[in-house]
Amino acid sequence: AEGPGALPRSRPHCWGRAAVASPASSSHCSAPWRGVARPSAQRAATSLATSAAVLGRLSRLTRRAATSSTAPASPEDAALISELEEAVQLLEALRRDWEVLATMAASDAATGVRELLVRGEQVRQSLKDCVLGDPAETTTVPRHHCGDPVVAAHGKATRALIEAELAQAQWEVQWAQEMGHDQEASQEAKSYASMLVNMAVLKLRLF
Repeated sequence: AEGPGALPRSRPHCWGRAAVASPASSSHCSAPWRGVARPSAQRAATSLATSAAVLGRLSRLTRRAATSSTAPASPEDAALISELEEAVQLLEALRRDWEVLATMAASDAATGVRELLVRGEQVRQSLKDCVLGDPAETTTVPRHHCGDPVVAAHGKATRALIEAELAQAQWEVQWAQEMGHDQEASQEAKSYASMLVNMAVLKLRLF
């Protein structure tokens, strides 16, 4: 088995690999994302702790940037760039939809939440096997411009993904506040605190 920092033998496409199960039904009183995979504070915090994988990925990106920034894009690279750019468009649309949802009352937004959760999970699943690494597991967005078009496209996908997850996290916090989960006596107070941690970690990843 290859380690997290190992270079794959082949370059799988990032896009077109999504397979999401139909979301389970839930009552209107439960969290609208229950039954659908979603980002969590635990996963976000874990991504910050996986230093070995992150260093290996950064080393790979650095080597590529240093050796191929002026080389013409191969057909394989062009396809990968196209897939990453398509993912960025979907993630930006997803972020905007979460922001629109935040302007609605929780009761009115419930029907649209699950659709956005499924769309987000589809994009995340499609990017998991990206040859330059899963953007969801990248610790922070790129802080320096890179002339390599593939690396640059990966950086844009990373930013778009984190921004979409942040918009979702902000809506979740707002929903919890409307439900009264931010009250100290609430049975969901711990869950609310976890949401705040998740949102803070996502903001740090955009720093």
